[in-house]
This record gives sequence, structure tokens and C-alpha cells, in this order.
Amino acid sequence: METKKENLLSASQVFFSVLMGAMNVGQATPYVEAFSMARAAAATIFSIIDRVPEVEGKTDLLHWHSYYICSYILDRLLFH
Repeated sequence: METKKENLLSASQVFFSVLMGAMNVGQATPYVEAFSMARAAAATIFSIIDRVPEVEGKTDLLHWHSYYICSYILDRLLFH
């Protein structure tokens, strides 16, 4: 009689564990879509960064630019 009780308890624990796991997977699926959208946006950004410019610069202008160091300060930048 003792083994039947243990088997019933084990079976119910396994059933509810599988049920909770399936519920957690169901709750996580909307976030998979957000990750795929972010990956697509990042691919677009990186393709723009890696693009070779169509305008060819002159060597004397490039040499003139090499003397200056540019720095940008972004203060109070908000993303909505």
C-alpha cells in the first residue's frame, strides 16, 4: 500500500512540474519576438556602419583631418 501512495505522489509531482514548465515557456515566447526584432534592427545598423562611402575624399583633406581629435559629449540624452 505504501508504494502505491508514493507512486501517486511522484506522478502528481511530475505532472505539475511539466505543467508549470509549459506555462513558463508560454509566458516567455513574446520575448523571443522582441529579441528577433532587436537582432534585425542591429543588423540594419551594422550594415550602415560597415558600408563603404560613395564619396571619395582627397588625400590632402584626409591629412588635414588627421591633426584634429573629435570628441562628443551627449548630455541629457533621452530615449523614448
